[in-house]
Amino acid sequence: MKNLQKFTILFFSLVLLTACNSGTATALPTDVLPKNTADIEPKATSASDDHSLINKLRIAGASVDSAGEIEQPFFSVTGQVIIVNGGDVQIFEYRDGSTANAEAALVSPDGSSIGTSMVSWIGTPHFYQADKIIVLYVGDSPAVLEVLETVLGPQFAGGLGLPSLSPGEGPPPATLEINGQEQTSGIGTYCWESGGLGLCADMVGIPTAQEPMLVGSPFSARFSLAIPGSPETLSLLVIPVAPEDQVLSDARDWRWWPHQAGSNHELPLEQQPEIELSLEPGLYVLSLFASWQELGDVTYGFLLKVQ
Repeated sequence: MKNLQKFTILFFSLVLLTACNSGTATALPTDVLPKNTADIEPKATSASDDHSLINKLRIAGASVDSAGEIEQPFFSVTGQVIIVNGGDVQIFEYRDGSTANAEAALVSPDGSSIGTSMVSWIGTPHFYQADKIIVLYVGDSPAVLEVLETVLGPQFAGGLGLPSLSPGEGPPPATLEINGQEQTSGIGTYCWESGGLGLCADMVGIPTAQEPMLVGSPFSARFSLAIPGSPETLSLLVIPVAPEDQVLSDARDWRWWPHQAGSNHELPLEQQPEIELSLEPGLYVLSLFASWQELGDVTYGFLLKVQ
């Protein structure tokens, strides 16, 4: 991994991003989220700040809830996350319209790059602007897109189904086998060297298959790594979760789960390590971390339901 930092800096930084909460949830003022639209006094101005945008979304019939703050590396201000008709929407408010215009100009027409950041989205990006705010929604929900366009007008960038990482750019997935059942992992946060170029991706959560593998307890789990040879480090974090813990509401191919506490287990440094687990009934994310000296490190995600 001697060249990883060098290549990442000289060529580009890869950022995988979502419309999700990245901090402790912060309640919006009560005058921003009234209990019903009758409590709202419509403003004559456009949706030019986060408060007026939220008011106008509710006037348009949308349900709106606060989900805390978020920071994105390609924008210079901290954003506010709101849940609009079940979808995560990010609002970035600037001190004036000229500053917002300057940052909006950094976004490529298809949303694949923002300034010097190359972005691989997990859904379809949609960028909107109104005076001093930039709004970002990643997803395809008509209920979200229709109300955003009603309030903000047409998007200024995005809208294309952008591909995920090309084959060979990032680490390959791992597999989990339990009692003859198999599940392919999601690929979480990683730093990886491929073809002489180092790529680092800091994921918002742990991706897993949509449907959990159903197992009884105790059970024997065998992981298969698609990398020849033995890893340098290998550990398993078993995290109890509930369906409402998911950090994305519009992900299509994967379910995304928060990084949180669980029971940690060291695994033998083998290409197909096995472990015996005894768990109480419930839903669990298995977060497998592996590293190789010459390649890098990666976190894999699996989803189990213990009956």
